[in-house]
Amino acid sequence: MRELLSGLAMFALLAGVSFVAVETLGDRETVVSPPDAVAEQFTRAVMAKRWEPARAYLADPESRSDEELEAMQQEFGEGENVEAETVSRDDEEAVVAVRIRSRGVVKNFALTFDEQWQIH
Repeated sequence: MRELLSGLAMFALLAGVSFVAVETLGDRETVVSPPDAVAEQFTRAVMAKRWEPARAYLADPESRSDEELEAMQQEFGEGENVEAETVSRDDEEAVVAVRIRSRGVVKNFALTFDEQWQIH
């Protein structure tokens, strides 16, 4: 019983520290994906022709039509290696370069932070 209470206390402490880090200190990576991970996952979803999961990474899910996503998928290809690198970043905005070396494609994505990083 003592171990259970100790574990619960430790979890509560960890949750509290995470909350303080995010809310008070403005941490943007403890409990949310960093911008390069968001851009990479968006690209992978587009490459796999998974439009709805791809739209979940957009600030406005209706901002890209199926046709636009299809054109992007044609440019990216399927199942290729994806690399994402943050080019610039502050507390509210970031630019991420996504590279698909085998296709010679480099695409920059602008992201903003509103409780999570999202692509514009």
